[in-house]
Amino acid sequence: LRGMVAALRQSLKPYQIGVTLLQPGYVATPEVLNDLAAANQPSTQAIPLSDLMLLIETILQLSRSTNVNEIDLPNM
Repeated sequence: LRGMVAALRQSLKPYQIGVTLLQPGYVATPEVLNDLAAANQPSTQAIPLSDLMLLIETILQLSRSTNVNEIDLPNM
């Protein structure tokens, strides 16, 4: 995946289009929450979807002068 993102980033650079690789941990979707419950794990181990959406919105609001290469967003 990193190689594909690097190739995309290089191909799109002349057009000032940035490419960011997001690597979230467990995102609190219904499926993930069900899996955590089945494993007797607390739902607080999942990243709230609102946090991920806020991060994406923030990246999209950056100027064309800034490119965020990669974000690792592990769960607690």
